[in-house]
Amino acid sequence: MARFVSTLLFLILFVGFAHAQQKKAFIVGVQDYASLQDLTRTIEDANGYSSVFKNDLGFAVTPLASNPKRGDFNRAFGAFLETIKPGDEVVFVFSGHGWSDGAENYLVFADARADASEFELKEDTIALSRSVLQRIRDRNPSLIVAIIDACRDNPFTGNKNAFEKGLARVEAVEGTLVVYAAGERQKARDRLNDADKAPYSLFTRVLLPKLRDPNRPIMDTLDETRDEVERQANTIRHKQRPAIYSDVSNKFCFSGNCTRSSGIDAELALWTKASIGTREARCAAAKQYLQLYPTGQYRDAADIMALKACEAGSTVTPVSSSPSTDIPEMVTLPMGRYFQGSPSDEEGRYDNEDDKAGPGGDQRHVQTKYSIAVGKYEVTWDEWLACVADQGCPIAADDGYGKGRRPVTNVSWHDVQKYLAWLNTKHDLTGKPDRYRLLSESEWEYAARARTKGRFSNDGNEAELCKIANGADGSTSIGHRNKACSDGYDLETAPVGSFAANAFGLYDMHGNVWEWVEDCHTETYSGTPSDGSAHTFPDCARREKRGGCYDSAPRNLRSAVRDRDEPVKYAVSLGFRIARTLP
Repeated sequence: MARFVSTLLFLILFVGFAHAQQKKAFIVGVQDYASLQDLTRTIEDANGYSSVFKNDLGFAVTPLASNPKRGDFNRAFGAFLETIKPGDEVVFVFSGHGWSDGAENYLVFADARADASEFELKEDTIALSRSVLQRIRDRNPSLIVAIIDACRDNPFTGNKNAFEKGLARVEAVEGTLVVYAAGERQKARDRLNDADKAPYSLFTRVLLPKLRDPNRPIMDTLDETRDEVERQANTIRHKQRPAIYSDVSNKFCFSGNCTRSSGIDAELALWTKASIGTREARCAAAKQYLQLYPTGQYRDAADIMALKACEAGSTVTPVSSSPSTDIPEMVTLPMGRYFQGSPSDEEGRYDNEDDKAGPGGDQRHVQTKYSIAVGKYEVTWDEWLACVADQGCPIAADDGYGKGRRPVTNVSWHDVQKYLAWLNTKHDLTGKPDRYRLLSESEWEYAARARTKGRFSNDGNEAELCKIANGADGSTSIGHRNKACSDGYDLETAPVGSFAANAFGLYDMHGNVWEWVEDCHTETYSGTPSDGSAHTFPDCARREKRGGCYDSAPRNLRSAVRDRDEPVKYAVSLGFRIARTLP
């Protein structure tokens, strides 16, 4: 479930004390509650912090037994306070339920009662600032780090529905750094989706690896963590950006001997190279950045830079001893991520365009970690007939619309496999990872959208649809005409490239002919891969097709529309385009 995770870090600068400094940590995890909703991953988070502070940062860790009651906490924490000497560095970690009255934040233990009054709750839970942080501060430590993972939906019921959701804002105090894992009234996530098996909550899994370096300035760690948490949350259309309230030097680190992270410097230096210089230099640097830092802080910008800087040289040369006119021209697409399917409020959507059967499903995030080359156009009659002449493909029926540069039609999915086998054999790519193939359904939609989110790749502008798609004209008489174009191709295919390309430089992704893809048909996206790969299984009775055709109404020209046919099906409205996975 989604939970509020607010993490609070207080850092107080060194003051001079004669006593030899010691590092001490008190770490608590509460997951199982007697009358409140149980949590997940809070014990794992607490264990993770224990390991990092003990093994990487050199703290003496006092872990409180899992799922303590309030009395257990009071006894153990009181004893811990007695060990703190002036000048010590102190860490306090709490992972569990929390609540706020808008002014003070309270930590909730295993025996908290869901039906307690607000007065009882203030007596039965622990005030974070007043009863924990101030008590530690009274011992005059040189450093306090308090990590409070306790900001979730209101765990109480009844007349306490007005309680603040999450923890209240904390003002920066001199020598103090305060960080929440989620901003005010934002939900933070335990996990990104049902398939997310990471042992820690989102904020903790991002922070812990970066926290291990005692020489790294704390603000470098937190800035990078904040950006990465926000990026990962955005992949599921969720808003979570940690908030930082600081009055601590940007140069502070746990060791006192701070060095800038070589990883940050290298990443920044490479991104700088991708931002300046010649087009060729920017293209090469952007591609290198995406390879080395697939989840880096400049990843989205590098995607765009690679697209723009490499655009002039985007045509892919076929793997062949010599150039050949029988190879469809291709365009390089960078690895990328997008939301597949249609939102529930999209005009004209079908129920099979989301992650569950029936109305109300959600788009789902797809991310590829490889680049692909995609046919700039649908495969043409000229290209198909080259295969026929070489005895690699069957003769397709003449549809009467014309051949040449028009898309080949009347080819079944099985026929397409023969064309691909011929192409791969001809250019020594059979069985290789970068062989010619069909796009997967996920790759097709990524290519069609070209980073847009609307109904069509022109950001959903139906009034301008005639400029990018050969679809049903106003002069047709096929019963579902509602696209008043007069493009000269009323009930027939158009030569490829007759309409405007999308932002990736691909033509006819909307209309002209339906395009076979590799995937077996599924009623929804539930259970299908989210990494860009095709969803296939033995003896599937139908294969997916995408994009609409020359007699499709706008509804069936949308980026999200999907349909299917038997792989033996021939149709005058059905063709294909090819793809390759790039090394």
